[in-house]
Amino acid sequence: MILTETKSTVTRFTKPISAIELTSQCKCEHECESEYCGVEFMVVGNADTANATTSTTAETATAAEAFVDCHLAESATCDFVHRRDGTLQIQINSHQNLSKYPITSNLHQYIRIFLPFALVTFAAKISAGNIVWAADAPNVSLLLAIDINKGSAAIHAPITTDTISINTNNGHIGLATVTAAVTVTLGTKSGSISGTIYQYHSLNAASSTDGSIFLFLQPASNLSVSRVVVNTGSISLKIVDFNGFFSATCEPQNLDSISNNCVTILAPGGIEKRDANQCSGVVGYSDSDDYDDGYGSINSNNSNKNRVHNSRGSLLAVSKNGNITIGFMQAE
Repeated sequence: MILTETKSTVTRFTKPISAIELTSQCKCEHECESEYCGVEFMVVGNADTANATTSTTAETATAAEAFVDCHLAESATCDFVHRRDGTLQIQINSHQNLSKYPITSNLHQYIRIFLPFALVTFAAKISAGNIVWAADAPNVSLLLAIDINKGSAAIHAPITTDTISINTNNGHIGLATVTAAVTVTLGTKSGSISGTIYQYHSLNAASSTDGSIFLFLQPASNLSVSRVVVNTGSISLKIVDFNGFFSATCEPQNLDSISNNCVTILAPGGIEKRDANQCSGVVGYSDSDDYDDGYGSINSNNSNKNRVHNSRGSLLAVSKNGNITIGFMQAE
């Protein structure tokens, strides 16, 4: 379907995708020009990596019908895939040297997402940072994951390490089955950020190897967009899954047992050695003791593998039971 030939209601945002939260109320109370409502995001940024792509296996869609239109620089294309879990994945794939053909603010480049009016409300939450492919992450794409069932969306933009950096880790972050898990690199400015961890598949209480997790970050209002956090401060997050919001806090418990459903994500960089009985303590660890690739694992069953790696990053502690507050550090 060609979008320009379809009469639809479009909510247009003229601001670039950067550290803002957008909500579009798409409602059709009377006669409508189309059965669809849509939201448009302006795309700006630049890129250093050629041929940045991610592979996503198309699956038979069982979710409500939606469609996407992208108007981008000639260096990139936009693809989308319905997933069986009710989400719609939108990817911006670069096919040429993006340094030569950058995605710039000189053109009106956009992503349009159209959902049936039957969904009534479409909310889009945009993570911080302009779209900049990191030079050290050659196999990444902008990923916009939409939960069609809940009508929410968030953009994962791999961006420079001076800002919040959300990069794919080859589809893995210590989970056995992950579609597009992310790691996070944090800057150096003191402060705090808040966001949402979206859990597309429930983590099995008896196992930490089932499910995929997306981390949606938004900076606190008193922080710079370009360098957000942190060597002092904290991050407060929620976990959401298809069963709704969990509101209980993750209380300190014995992490040798996984009965408390606590999991940790080790972002690129170091972790602060803490009491193993603290829920926000050290549980995640590097994939290999000898190879410091900057990526950690999720492991809720072993609190003894405490590691400190390079000077970037932070420990993110996640609880299926609800809200968490985590401390983090920057190793010398």
